[in-house]
Order: sequence, then C-alpha cells, then structure tokens
Amino acid sequence: MRLPLRKTVATLVLCTFGSMATGAQQPVRPSSRQSAVIAKVSTLQAGDKISVVFMQAPERYGTFQSSRQDDFTFHDVDQDGDVTFPYADVKKVKSGYGGYNSLTHKHTDHTKAYIGIGIATGLIVAVIVAAAAAKN
Repeated sequence: MRLPLRKTVATLVLCTFGSMATGAQQPVRPSSRQSAVIAKVSTLQAGDKISVVFMQAPERYGTFQSSRQDDFTFHDVDQDGDVTFPYADVKKVKSGYGGYNSLTHKHTDHTKAYIGIGIATGLIVAVIVAAAAAKN
C-alpha cells in the first residue's frame, strides 16, 4: 500500500518542479513604455528619419534601417554608422529630427531651444516692465 503513495508523491513533486522549469523559460512581457517603442518602430519603413530618446544616454538622430524581435537598427547621421539598440534601452522613438547645429556639427531637437528662448524673452520683458513701473 505504501508503494503507490510514494509513487504518487514522487510524481506530484516531479510535475511541480517540471512546471516551474517550464514557466521560467516563458518570455517576459514588455513594459508599457517598451510596447509603445515597439509599436512605433513597427510603423517605420527603411529610410525614415527618426530621433531616438534613450533612458540613460543623449538623444540620437538617424534613418531607420530594420527591426527584429528584441532590437532595431538605424544609421546614426552624426556618427555616420549603423547602430543597433535593444528596445529596453530606448525611452521613445520620434519621427523626424530637428535641425543641424553648425557650432557642434550635430543634429538637434529645436523644441528645447524654442522653450529656452521663450523663457529668456519672458524674463527680459518682465524686467523691463518692472523697471518701467518703478520709474513711474
């Protein structure tokens, strides 16, 4: 009578460990940020101009080349070479890129410059208005 109980327990233990090992091999679902990057890259065609915003690195600009399940490749226009990055390292992919900065000889996103110019102009106007009000 004890022999079937031992076999049953052994079978249950083996099935439990077997299912744990199988479960460990299942792919991890991508985060919502990573899913958004994958969705954006899937809409791109070879040769499209893109800006790539990274989690821990400066923004890079180039032309889209190809994509695979875990990464994508683009031609960096500032470094003149193809680079491949995993989706996990990328924060955002944007269509197109700003302009060219002739001082640094690199491409740049002009949005940040426009915001800075707007803030500086606002501060200058505020100082002039305050000076004119103090004069009266």
